[in-house]
Amino acid sequence: MKINGNILRLVGGVSIALLGSAGVATAADFYAGKQIKFIVGAAPGGGYDLLARTVAQHLERVIPGKPTVVVQNMPEASSLAAANFLATTAARDGTVIALLTRSTLLSHITNPDVIKFDFKDFNWIGNLNTETSVAFAWHTKAHRTAKDILEKPLIVGGVTVGDPGVRRSFTTSWSARNSRS
Repeated sequence: MKINGNILRLVGGVSIALLGSAGVATAADFYAGKQIKFIVGAAPGGGYDLLARTVAQHLERVIPGKPTVVVQNMPEASSLAAANFLATTAARDGTVIALLTRSTLLSHITNPDVIKFDFKDFNWIGNLNTETSVAFAWHTKAHRTAKDILEKPLIVGGVTVGDPGVRRSFTTSWSARNSRS
């Protein structure tokens, strides 16, 4: 299996970060017989889950002391439960790491009432993936360039394809369109 360069860099970064948290004892002594909990702020079977489980396999092999890495999914509130767990409950000794969804970065704006964390208190280890986002405006709108977005208001909305209602809508629209042909 070919391993993505981002995954290898992250495994190395996680290893260094976890080793640094071991303090005076050697890393092998600290992690021997221990379990590292890898929290995933997404449901089992999706992309975030796959990335975490792939990295977990490599971490077990490369961290001195060969700790067991257990992946635990906390998909509630689109990673907010996982982020709150890290901030309020998780051990701070190098035995808990997490992969949060990218929408968590906006949580102070979108869900300020449920936030129990400050991103400044988290240690960022690495990035498993890079994504390119694309935005469209309807042809009747006055927005033709990126500069237009800065100069004229544009009301936008968004959906997540994983939402059951959205999936049904996409499926229904696609089926209706194709049944006419």
